[in-house]
Amino acid sequence: MRMHTGENGGGGGIGTTELTETVQTAAQTADMVGRIMDYEAGTLDDLGTLELFAHLVHSGMAWSLQGAYGRAAQSLIEGGMISEAGEITEKARNLLADLSEAQQEVDEETELSG
Repeated sequence: MRMHTGENGGGGGIGTTELTETVQTAAQTADMVGRIMDYEAGTLDDLGTLELFAHLVHSGMAWSLQGAYGRAAQSLIEGGMISEAGEITEKARNLLADLSEAQQEVDEETELSG
């Protein structure tokens, strides 16, 4: 059987463009499932969690997953961490920078006293 792999997918086969889009979609879905599993396992850091929920809000998935995701997304929006469009806000980025700086100070103090 001969399969056409041209851009338009003529001859009944799948075209290169369609195949590429299908593979990209599958990879993105697998990545999202992995990130959700990491969130569920508690292994995402603060930035990773914000990135996950920003994507879930942006894509609309936050409102179709189980209720806890929608409630968490809504809480992040109301807290000014994520915009309604699904973007991480400047407020959130500043807070993360402050937390990182504070953690570095604690690590330095621990190193000095250890």
